Amino acid sequence: MATDDGLRVRSGFNVDFMIPSAAVASVRSRNRPVEGRGVQIERTSTGVIAQVGVMKQTAVDLVLREPTVVALPQTDGEPVTEVRLYVDDPDALVRRAKQHLDTSTRANI
Repeated sequence: MATDDGLRVRSGFNVDFMIPSAAVASVRSRNRPVEGRGVQIERTSTGVIAQVGVMKQTAVDLVLREPTVVALPQTDGEPVTEVRLYVDDPDALVRRAKQHLDTSTRANI
């Protein structure tokens, strides 16, 4: 859910965290397959990616401005550089998130 404060990521009973708008560098719609179910952590040469999938897929990529700690036990407190998540209507979420990002960016100038 995109709000003025940021993007709230929820999935099941165990995943519920907020990404502040100011922490997001970019957001885009992109379908990706995910190995396994639930939250998956991928460590790459550019950082740690948290994938919150549903039915073994994600639909939105959030690239963060800098490594950010999110409330996920799977990260062991390690900051993530990107969050990939599943939403029913990715294009609508991306439009709404970009509106909030534009407002947040202008407010920080």
